[in-house]
Amino acid sequence: MTEDSKQPITVVSSEIVRPSRIDAYEEWVLEINEGTAQFEGYLGVDIIRPSHRTHPEYVAILRFTDYDALRAWEQSSVRSQFL
Repeated sequence: MTEDSKQPITVVSSEIVRPSRIDAYEEWVLEINEGTAQFEGYLGVDIIRPSHRTHPEYVAILRFTDYDALRAWEQSSVRSQFL
């Protein structure tokens, strides 16, 4: 394992949500974040919500202690259930 793989890691994703699905998406975001918070190495998440419903782009900034912690989350059954 290289020293770089033991550095904090941040993942940024964005999604455009149909205006009719915003409430359901907000509920999903809360649930997936609760599931993510249970993983070792989870440092937190910031959700940037759209300023206007006419362009409902959400941005998630997810942080883990290192690459291995991120991979454990990415490969988890918890994550796959939400996706």
